Amino acid sequence: MKNKTKDELIALIEEQQEKIERLENDVDYWKSEYEDTQSQVDDLECEIADLEMKGGINDLSNFIFRLKVDGLWCDMLEKFIKEYMRYHNE
Repeated sequence: MKNKTKDELIALIEEQQEKIERLENDVDYWKSEYEDTQSQVDDLECEIADLEMKGGINDLSNFIFRLKVDGLWCDMLEKFIKEYMRYHNE
C-alpha cells in the first residue's frame, strides 16, 4: 500500500466496495436458498407426521390390548392376526 497515488487508492477502495457488494448479494442469495430449503423440510416433516398418524397400527401389542379392553378380542381374531402377521412378516 505504500507509495500509491490518491487515484490508485480510490480505485482500490472502489474495487473492494464492489467485492463487498457481490459478497453481500451472495449472502442474501444463500440466505434465501436456506429459507426455501427449510420451508420444504418443514412441509415434508408435516407430511410425514400426517402419514404416521394415518399409517395404521404401529404397536401390535398395544392394538391387541386395546381390542381386549374394548371387548373385541376373540379366538378367531387372534388366529387371523397371527396368520396375517406371519404372511406379512416373511
